[in-house]
Amino acid sequence: MNRYISRDNFLREKDMSISTRKSFDTLFRNIEEYEDVIDKAIDEWTKEDCLDMLASLGIKKANTIAVKWSLLKKYLIYIGNTVYREITKSDLENIDGSVLRYIPYEEVILGLDVFENYIDKAIVLLLRNGIRSDEYRLIKHEDIDVENNAIKLSNRVIRVDDYTMDILVKAMNERGYKMNIKDKSNYNYYHYNMESPYLIKNRRNKYNDDGRTPMIETSLRDRTNKLLRRVEIDGISSTALVSSYIVDKIIEFENEMGLTLNENQIKGFVENKLKMKCNMYTIYNMKKNIGE
Repeated sequence: MNRYISRDNFLREKDMSISTRKSFDTLFRNIEEYEDVIDKAIDEWTKEDCLDMLASLGIKKANTIAVKWSLLKKYLIYIGNTVYREITKSDLENIDGSVLRYIPYEEVILGLDVFENYIDKAIVLLLRNGIRSDEYRLIKHEDIDVENNAIKLSNRVIRVDDYTMDILVKAMNERGYKMNIKDKSNYNYYHYNMESPYLIKNRRNKYNDDGRTPMIETSLRDRTNKLLRRVEIDGISSTALVSSYIVDKIIEFENEMGLTLNENQIKGFVENKLKMKCNMYTIYNMKKNIGE
């Protein structure tokens, strides 16, 4: 069915107020613009397409995102696209409508002086090398190839420089963790279970096999956010660091090939070449705003 006929039928069949109708009119314009960019009709949209479209609107308030999603969901249900079932509250909360700041690698290195533990330095560097918390929590010592400056992940291999690898080696050899508290008692430091195969080790207790299991993802994400709040870099966040890595790789590829990627090409490059997921509008705008 023609997309315009489908939307006219939807508006005609649904009982709604004038203000709600205007909201749907605006949403349909947003949908049409995004369909044209990715050359894909909404009935074929994936979860990533839906979240990308919402992010492209530049909305910074969570409640406004929620309203937009409520409208979009109703239309997805109407046209029979069941992708709405895959989108969670957490997905919506993680949408960042603001333009992220590109964070140079050298700036990250300078910001690491605030940390005493090498594992804390390593976490920030892993993010700047495009490795998310759900990935680095599962990195084992055997996944780190010191000789070739490489880290093996489930779907790709990341190459790092000598500085990052040196920090990773020192982190692997740390025998305990010094907490960032002023307490002078014995509680501000804990020893690792060195039998743990993981780069990022748990604090030992009876619930995690005496520190042998990987950290819970939500706990590691919270710890990462606390670390980043200590780094004096404007606009630093996990998303900004990972996105800055992606931008580096795009620029590197463009310089090598002598071309400039558009928004849709960026998505294809990131997914097919880097084996990563990204919000193409976020990456495109970050790249465009470098140096501004």
